[in-house]
Amino acid sequence: HHVFDVDTSQSVMRRCREHDIAINDLSLSILFRVCRLWNQMHGSQRPKTRLRLLMPIDLRDRSDLQLPATNRLSFSFLGRTHRQCEDWLALLASVKAETQHIKDSRVHMDFLKGLEALADHPRLLKQMILRSGNMATSVLTYTGDIARGMKQLFPEEDGKRRVGDTFLENILVAPPARHNTNITLGMCINWGQICVSANWNRCEISRSDCKQFLKLFADHTMQWLRQPHV
Repeated sequence: HHVFDVDTSQSVMRRCREHDIAINDLSLSILFRVCRLWNQMHGSQRPKTRLRLLMPIDLRDRSDLQLPATNRLSFSFLGRTHRQCEDWLALLASVKAETQHIKDSRVHMDFLKGLEALADHPRLLKQMILRSGNMATSVLTYTGDIARGMKQLFPEEDGKRRVGDTFLENILVAPPARHNTNITLGMCINWGQICVSANWNRCEISRSDCKQFLKLFADHTMQWLRQPHV
């Protein structure tokens, strides 16, 4: 886990507001940059090497906001080459445009339609999963709904949730990592602090590798924050 201090977290969120950048789009861009650097550190220098991230998408639109978020997610892939990750401004602008297009077009519904078509053919679905050798290398999801869901259950005191005689300071959680998905990140913004948790594929990388990857993510976040022009 990496928890940014309050001042850093507020600076990141303020900079995002000033430049009309969604925190998720910023995090996806940073994750692309980190994946590019990680590959280069491990011997992959080709500029055309492709990176692919898996991004959960909320299936609800504004008319569905009264529904809970649980189990109402689909998924979309975002892909970039190493070369496309070199320019901060171009990368962030392209991620912002693509995620907005995904939300507007609801193209992520294709994922659910595909599952529906395969529901009556479990053997075929199993074969497709076994043969798939190129799934996401990384996943980024937002876990802040956990905190929002507690508002009606637990009171807030001094800026934190009070659970009995205990104060809940942080929510740290990351999605499970699976075959061909080596790193997963979960981001949560609670009580003025940005928390990022990482999980890893135990068959491919180690705990120390995961910690190094998460540190790169935190370092790149600070690097973006220090840039004079974004």
